[in-house]
Amino acid sequence: GICDREYNSTRPPKAQKQHGDAWVLIEDYQVLKHPSNHHEYVHEKEIASRLSKYDHFNKLLCFDDGSEVLVLERLFFRDKVSNGFTHMDAFNRTLLWQQLQSIFLTFEIEQITPSLEFFMGLNNIFMGEEQNITMFDYHSYTQGFNNTYNNDVRDHLYDVILRAVDRNYSSNA
Repeated sequence: GICDREYNSTRPPKAQKQHGDAWVLIEDYQVLKHPSNHHEYVHEKEIASRLSKYDHFNKLLCFDDGSEVLVLERLFFRDKVSNGFTHMDAFNRTLLWQQLQSIFLTFEIEQITPSLEFFMGLNNIFMGEEQNITMFDYHSYTQGFNNTYNNDVRDHLYDVILRAVDRNYSSNA
């Protein structure tokens, strides 16, 4: 299985280079991720381990501490949030709000603050054709919880997703 094989920290030829020594390799059913240093590896492994047990979060399938490689679920059956919706009428705002509430309740339970990237757009969020939201790439999440900040992020994400769906609908009309 995928967790039985040996991993290597050397960047494979087909891997996407990221900052520093970090790389990501997208395979058939999983994503291999090698953070740029030991601190980032430990941090992302910890956050991914804690969030993997909840709906709406990308699953950590396994990891290799020797090579510092994380093996994550591949989200290839899901589209970016602005794709896949051709009719605003078909978009379920209530379902979107319920999922965001569930996601941010998970942050409260786990005492995690999500990335500031969410204020800049739809980074690291996938939405499937059934309007199922999945969060991924936890390197910028932090330990600790701030209710006011998290509520602001949740409300902002709701507005950003609605604007993206509306923009997609307008361009397809």
